[in-house]
Amino acid sequence: MQASQLSGILYKYLILNGSMSIPDFGSFEVYTHHALNDFPSQKLLPPKQSIRFKKEINQNFAPLINYLQTRINATEDHIVRLLSDFSDQLKKKIYTEEKVDWDGIGSLITSPNGEINILSKLDPRIEQVSLGGLSTTSFIAIEGQPVGLVKNLSILSKI
Repeated sequence: MQASQLSGILYKYLILNGSMSIPDFGSFEVYTHHALNDFPSQKLLPPKQSIRFKKEINQNFAPLINYLQTRINATEDHIVRLLSDFSDQLKKKIYTEEKVDWDGIGSLITSPNGEINILSKLDPRIEQVSLGGLSTTSFIAIEGQPVGLVKNLSILSKI
């Protein structure tokens, strides 16, 4: 496996675990924005999720390495090398092109002072399957793997 092929697997890991650190690059975190009460339209807007980037790195890579071992059937040393190569390629691409689109995560951009920022987006591959007759709850999954439950609270505005 090439380092460039890791992006999809890393994305799945991030969504399933809520956070991910890439050695020598930074950390990504799924952040939930709370539900909002839109008084003018008399609606309660459901919570939303976005992805945040921090240059600080969580040094515990064992869960990520174990996940990658189950996905690509490789040794720990090979996976560490792949992650290092992926990090190097990503940094090089960001600093030469100033913007890198990572499918499902968003656009990684550099500011004028060289800091890496993210323009987060929701991935259209996320499936929402309604549960119950009133569709008040949605099951969120990516390629059949459960991610969580989200309640659609907009029906409460009519009460």
